Amino acid sequence: MAGQLRSSASPGFTQIDISVVGAERRRRVDGRVCEKQAELAALLPVVLLQPSSQILLESSPELRRQYMDWGAFQTWGATFLSCWRRYGKCLEQRNSLLRGGGSAGLLATWEKELERYGEALARLRGEYVELLGPWFADAVSRLAADLGGVDFSYDAGWPPGVALSEILGRSRDKDRRLGYTSVGPHRGDFRISVDGHPVKQVLSRGQLKLVVAALKVSQARMARFRGDGGEVCLLVDDLSAELDTINRRRLLGYLQESDLQALVTGTGWDQFEGIGFGADAAMFHVEHGVVASAKHGINP
Repeated sequence: MAGQLRSSASPGFTQIDISVVGAERRRRVDGRVCEKQAELAALLPVVLLQPSSQILLESSPELRRQYMDWGAFQTWGATFLSCWRRYGKCLEQRNSLLRGGGSAGLLATWEKELERYGEALARLRGEYVELLGPWFADAVSRLAADLGGVDFSYDAGWPPGVALSEILGRSRDKDRRLGYTSVGPHRGDFRISVDGHPVKQVLSRGQLKLVVAALKVSQARMARFRGDGGEVCLLVDDLSAELDTINRRRLLGYLQESDLQALVTGTGWDQFEGIGFGADAAMFHVEHGVVASAKHGINP
């Protein structure tokens, strides 16, 4: 099976070719082989909103760390990526020593490096959440204004006010028994609460989807405003599965005002009825793998 995605090949644009043959994925940028996924992530930043997106708030912190890391990478580029990678390598070394009975001296050596990159990683994530806060608040006010007081906060992965080196030293014996490092940025998270209560405890499934939509749209808007990479693309998959008619109109209207590049999919014309679009919008029909310009008008 093979597929290909291309950006515009017009002058001033970058051409991206992605082909998939079996389990092999081949990437090219302007005709040359592209080995690094990070390069594509910088050239074509993509934010995905899909029917299962509410698991961002319902599931484990790993997904929320990925959310923060994508945004921090789009904001600080190679600076963040280098810090993230170095922290991961130091963490692997410390975990290996914990499992293999490494000496206290060796552990202390790696803990110094772990602290160096861990403190920096946590700081960049925290700064990202702080920068994103106003964008998220604006999105919530437009998409879910009736929810009440919504708070967005960051958890570094260890108690506040304590140096990472100190907490690593305190947890060394416990970590030896566990066989892994129990504190640090790899345990980081962000939290969203409504009137002081975690959202997944007090909001309905539909309300959670609105909060996640606000997270995704605000992330895309901020990346477009602050990033040094390419034009951000927001992909909204199966619009009707995400939101009811009223909230679909709210979301699409907000996207138009935000001037975001968005690709929205649906399974029928009725999902877009009564929704006005600007002159730069277009609708396409996909059937049996063939993409064609829609015959139906998209303006009301």
